[in-house]
Amino acid sequence: IPDFMSTLGLDLFTGDVMTNLRERDVKKLPMVLATRYDNSQHQQVVLNAMREAAAAQEAEFTMFKTVIPMKSGFATNPIELGPEPTIEAKWSGGALPVIKDLLAEVKAALA
Repeated sequence: IPDFMSTLGLDLFTGDVMTNLRERDVKKLPMVLATRYDNSQHQQVVLNAMREAAAAQEAEFTMFKTVIPMKSGFATNPIELGPEPTIEAKWSGGALPVIKDLLAEVKAALA
């Protein structure tokens, strides 16, 4: 979540974990996914700062371009969909394109 408290956790994670990973010669950086994004002024500022940090030469993480919005009903409870739900039913209300974008990014990152 691109907010002040969540970025404190990210700072702690990248500081401790990245130090240990570098000592083991792990070069691939962790990827951060912004979620529950509500487009508030605060989250805009924090998300931009996170993107700048991820783009820096000494970055300790990278970021997905995809942002998961804060939206009620973003993912439908599968139990409510019956025994054979479609992907469109599970990710309704404009969520499916976001999920497809994320999937494409994950596949590219793993390639």
